Amino acid sequence: LMEWGVNLNARKFNELRTQADRKGAALKSRLDELRALKVEQEALQKMCAADSAEATRTKELVGSIECVSDEIDKRLHYRRQLEHLLRRLQKNQVAITSHVNR
Repeated sequence: LMEWGVNLNARKFNELRTQADRKGAALKSRLDELRALKVEQEALQKMCAADSAEATRTKELVGSIECVSDEIDKRLHYRRQLEHLLRRLQKNQVAITSHVNR
């Protein structure tokens, strides 16, 4: 009877040790993943920080793109105005020509 109790407790101990080893391995892999994510986050924060050269260059380029885009919009608006004026002049020219020919 005592041997049976010892065997039962040994089996429980072995099962618990196996579970603990599995959980320890899972914890280790998650800690490794957490460390990798922290390193990646730090790199991204440095890249997005205003003091890095890449971030400064990116902000300059975005500002330049906005200026050029505004200039393009202004020129397109001016072009549409000129095209409208041309159509009006052509229409008036036809009206004047038909009036003079009468």
